Amino acid sequence: MRKKFQYLTLVVSLVLCLTASAFGQETTGELQGTVKDQTGAVIPNVTVTIKGTSIGFSRTVQTDDKGYFSARQIPPGVYTISTSASSGFTAQVKENIQVGIGTATTVDFEATTAGVSAEVNITDSGVMIDATETKAQDNISAREIEALPKGTGFTSLLTTTAPVCPEPLSGQFSINGSTGPENSFIIDGQETQNYKNGLLNTNNDIPYQALQEIQVKSSGFEAEFGGATGGVINGVTKSGSNEFHGEFGFAFSPQKLNAGPRAVQAVTQTTQALAGNTGQILEYLPQTKDGGNSEFPIGLLSGPIVKDRLWFFAVHAPRVVETTRTTTYIEGVGATRQLRQLSAGLLALGASPIQTASSRTTFNYTSLRLDGSPVDSLRVSSSFTYNPIVQRGALLGGSFVNGSPPSATLGGQTLQGSQFAAIQGGRQNSNNFRLEGIWTPTNNAVVDVRYTRGFQNQKLGSYGIASGPRIICQNVPANLVAIAGCAQGFQNINSNDKIVKDISLRTTIDANVSYLFNALGRHELKGGWQRSKIFNDVSTGSVFPSGGDGRAYLYYGVTEFDCDFTYVQWHIQCGNYPKPTLPAGVSIVGTGVNYQFGASGSATNTANTFYFQDKWQPTSRLTLNLGLRVEEEQIPAFNAVSIDLKFPYKDKIAPRLGAAYALTADGKTKISAFYGRFFDRLKFSLPQGSFGGQFYHVSYFYITSDKPFSHYSVANLHGNYNFPAG
Repeated sequence: MRKKFQYLTLVVSLVLCLTASAFGQETTGELQGTVKDQTGAVIPNVTVTIKGTSIGFSRTVQTDDKGYFSARQIPPGVYTISTSASSGFTAQVKENIQVGIGTATTVDFEATTAGVSAEVNITDSGVMIDATETKAQDNISAREIEALPKGTGFTSLLTTTAPVCPEPLSGQFSINGSTGPENSFIIDGQETQNYKNGLLNTNNDIPYQALQEIQVKSSGFEAEFGGATGGVINGVTKSGSNEFHGEFGFAFSPQKLNAGPRAVQAVTQTTQALAGNTGQILEYLPQTKDGGNSEFPIGLLSGPIVKDRLWFFAVHAPRVVETTRTTTYIEGVGATRQLRQLSAGLLALGASPIQTASSRTTFNYTSLRLDGSPVDSLRVSSSFTYNPIVQRGALLGGSFVNGSPPSATLGGQTLQGSQFAAIQGGRQNSNNFRLEGIWTPTNNAVVDVRYTRGFQNQKLGSYGIASGPRIICQNVPANLVAIAGCAQGFQNINSNDKIVKDISLRTTIDANVSYLFNALGRHELKGGWQRSKIFNDVSTGSVFPSGGDGRAYLYYGVTEFDCDFTYVQWHIQCGNYPKPTLPAGVSIVGTGVNYQFGASGSATNTANTFYFQDKWQPTSRLTLNLGLRVEEEQIPAFNAVSIDLKFPYKDKIAPRLGAAYALTADGKTKISAFYGRFFDRLKFSLPQGSFGGQFYHVSYFYITSDKPFSHYSVANLHGNYNFPAG
C-alpha cells in the first residue's frame, strides 16, 4: 500500500510540475547521512529530526533499509540534527550544522548502545566539499557575510570568491572571464537583472544584512539552471525563527574622504592654430572632490508570529547619497582659458560662471518575508520588497565645463544653472513579490512550486525636462556671433530627452518534482517545466514629432563637411556634398548635425523550458549527474510588423553530463568532470534596437547667414517629411 501511495504521489507531482511554468533557481540545500552502529552495521527505520536554530524550520525523516536518510529543500542556515532512541540504541544530537544553497551536507551518526552517553556537540559539519557534485560554486554563509570586509550592498562581497573579479568596461562583474551581461542575478529564486542589458539593477543590490547566504555558481550547472552563459549569483534572504531578533544601526560616508577623481577627457572647439584643420582639440579637464554625505540607516526585526508554525522577517534599509559639486564654466584653451563670458539673457536671470548644485538619491529598500509550516510536510514562503529609487536635484556637469549654464522655461518660469538643476531628478518605481510552496508528502518525494513578479518603471532623470527643440551652438567664432545670435557653448535648453514611461514586468512560474529511489544504486530524479515572461512598455527620447523635437548641434565657421571632423560623436562619410542654391547676399556660414533618438512601443518575450536530471550514485564514491534541458524563446517586435523569429526547442538542446569520484572514504577529496551546453537569454536591447522599438536618425545640414540659430529645429529642417521607423 505504501508503494502505491508513493507511485501515486509521483504521478500527481509530475502533473503539477507540467501544468506550471519559470526560470528555475535553487534557494535551498540538502541534508543526508547514514546511521550505523559501532560495528559499522547500518540501522534502518531511525527517526531523524532536523530543527532550525537560525531559522524557523522543522522536519522529520526516517532512515531506509540501508540506514541512509536524505532531507531535500532545506533552507540555508544553522540546524540541530537528532536521532531518536531505537532498537536498543540511544538518541544522539549534533548541533551547529551548516546547510548551504545547492549543497548536500553529510551528517553521519554512529549510534551507541543504551546506557552510553550519546550527545555530540560540534561547531561545524566538518564537510568541506560536496563529493557528489560536479558543479563549481562558492557559498558565502551568514557567518562569513558578517566577518568579511564589504560595502553596504551584497555585491560588494562577490569579489571575495575565486571566480569573480570587477569588470568595469562591459559592466559590473566577470565570472571566469564572462562579461557582465552574461551573468544572472537571483534573489530568493527571482531574477533581478535589468531586462534590457542583463546587468543588476542598482536598487536590487540589497543590503548584506538581509541575506542568509550568497552563492556564486561559475560552471557545471545542472539541467535545472539556464539563461546564463557566464555565472549565476544567487542570494537567499533571512527568515524568522522561534526567537525574536532585532538589529538597528547607522553608517555614514563623507564624500571628502573619498579618493580624488580623475581628469575628464573632452573635445573643445577652438580657432587656435594648435587645433589643426578641424577646429577641435582633445584635452583633459581637471576634477575636484565633491562635497556631501552618504547615510545608511538600517533596522531589522524577526521572530515568531505563531511559534513553530509562522515566522516573519522585516527590514528597512534606505541608502541616501548626497552630492554637492561646484561647476566652473570656462572658455578658451590652454593659456587663453578664462571664465565664460555669459550672455545678457543668462546674466539677467542671475547666472554666474561658477555655480554649486546638489543632488540627493535615495535607494529605498523595505522588505517583509513570511514563512509558514501549517503541517510538517508543507512549507510556504512569501515576500514583498518595495525598493524604488528617488532622485532630488541634479548636478550641472563636471568640475569644469567648456560652455554656459543651462536654462529652460518650465511652467512659464525661466530658470538657469543651479535653479534649474534643483527641480530636476526622477523616480524609478520598483517592487518584487514572491510566493513559494514546498511539499514533502513522503521521505522520497518533494514538490516545489514558485511564482514571482517583478515590476519597474525606470524614470530616473525625468523631472524638469523641457519640451520643444534643443539647439546647441557648439562652435561660434567671435566674428559670427552676431549672425548666429548665440555665443559658443550656448544651448536654449539643457535637455528634451523625455521619459514618459519605461515599464518592465517580469513574471515567472517554476514547478518541479524530485523523487529518490534505489535501483542499481541511489537515484535522485528531478524534472520540471519553467516559464518566464517579460513585458516592456516604453516611450522615451527626443524623437520628432512625438514630443521631444530632437537636437541640433551647430558648428559656425565649419563651412565644409569634413570626414575627419567630429560632430559630437559622429563622423560623416567622406564624399562631395552639394551645396544649396542661395539668394544673393546669403552665404554658407557653417554646418550642423541633427540628432533624434528614442524608444516607443510595447512587446512581450516568453520563454519555456523542460528539464530532466538524475543524480545517480551507483557506488558510495561514484556519482553521475545526467541531465537534459530544452528551451524555446520568442523574439518580440515593438512595431506592427510581424516577425516570425524564435528559437524552437530543437535549437536550444542543452545536455548536462558530469561525473564525480570521492578519492577518500571521508568524502573530503574528489575528482570531477563536466560537459554541458548553455544558452543565453534575450536582452531587450536587441528587439528595441532592431525590431521597431528604437528610433535613431542622424542627419547633416548647411547653416546659412540669413537664419538665426533658432531656425535649425527638426520641424523647420524637415518640414512634412515622414521619417521611416527604426
